[in-house]
Amino acid sequence: MRIVFEGRRHVTFCGGQGRWLLGVLSCRVTPEMAMGFWLFVVVSIGSIPLAYAMARERGRSSNAWFWIAVVVGPLAPLALLILGNAKRPASAG
Repeated sequence: MRIVFEGRRHVTFCGGQGRWLLGVLSCRVTPEMAMGFWLFVVVSIGSIPLAYAMARERGRSSNAWFWIAVVVGPLAPLALLILGNAKRPASAG
């Protein structure tokens, strides 16, 4: 399937018009959206050392929680709050 952009008004799919695709492909970033994105990035990066420290305090594997925080961001410290202290201490690390 070949997509041909003809100007800014419509998109042609091998002879047929697909105006709906232009709405899907075009994205305008407003300053509010950009600020929200960067706020999310800062909070996500800040949650990584927080999850690491919380895991050490609670006797859980700090290295594992470090990487969990890298993947899920601010959800990792929340999960550690819900889980609480470990029943048995994790090995070194």
